[in-house]
Amino acid sequence: MIAWLLVLSCSNLKQMPPDLPCREAAFAIASRTEECTGDIALAEQRVEQFEATYTCIAVDTTDPDFNGPAISVEDLFDCAFSIRELPCEVVEDYGDDIELFLLNSDACTWIIARNDGEPLGNPR
Repeated sequence: MIAWLLVLSCSNLKQMPPDLPCREAAFAIASRTEECTGDIALAEQRVEQFEATYTCIAVDTTDPDFNGPAISVEDLFDCAFSIRELPCEVVEDYGDDIELFLLNSDACTWIIARNDGEPLGNPR
């Protein structure tokens, strides 16, 4: 039974879109915004801002050495997880500064880059 589950999970990894962890981070920003403010339009605006400013780094989950040997598939979703855990006070303090959301986890740098080519956290 356990072997069968491992085979199924490997099969799902190969089918995972390479930008899924990044899209999950954008969704996490929208989700926390909506949960904390009740403002769906603001949540959608922040996703649009994310999409206009950042690009997803495609991750090849079929390559055992993708992004370095220390990063597991679960690590790729740490960015979204850390955003989903933000207290509402922090979400309010961050406001529309999407980069502040992304700097909560080093994992965001593995899956997200700025469109201008600068790494996350560098002054604009």
